[in-house]
Amino acid sequence: MVFIDQSATNLHLSVYDGDVDLSPLNIIKQTSQQLSPTLSLHMGIIGASHFIKVQYGSDFFTEIFACTDLTDFQSNKLYPNSTKELRNLSLERTNGLQYNFQHQFHALKEQALIYQELDTAVKRLSPKGIHLSFTFPQAHNNKLIARTITVADVSEDLSTIQSFTIHEYPQEKIIVTNRSRFSFTLG
Repeated sequence: MVFIDQSATNLHLSVYDGDVDLSPLNIIKQTSQQLSPTLSLHMGIIGASHFIKVQYGSDFFTEIFACTDLTDFQSNKLYPNSTKELRNLSLERTNGLQYNFQHQFHALKEQALIYQELDTAVKRLSPKGIHLSFTFPQAHNNKLIARTITVADVSEDLSTIQSFTIHEYPQEKIIVTNRSRFSFTLG
């Protein structure tokens, strides 16, 4: 697979209430973690983007952050927009889920600081935490490296899942970071 540079300006956040069939996505890496009998986490890297799918009880909630607007999914789309103007999003569902998303653009020169934060998050992962990373093969004579990295962990009482994701766009000299928080009131 050769890296095909996408533009950070094309990023879209799609948030779905309900089970989403992820098979149309080009999933490069993925993993799932059964956190408890009633809580599971499925996440993956899709190109220079990611998805996070949470099942809590019989309910599902899916975040897809991608360089395209995903219109083909049949689930209830709660937030289907570009992230050009988005910095923070908070949603509260009647089924006990609170969702928060933070999104930020960084200059490539901030990479060392961002990777320090990533290193801290990886070192603090619990046994139920997830760390996925993919470095795209470089095109011939391209010295710029693109990576997508995502880390997620669950609180000890299983009431919160937090994720930190890095998306690198070397041709634009931009790094995009996301922080997501899924908080549950499980009965």
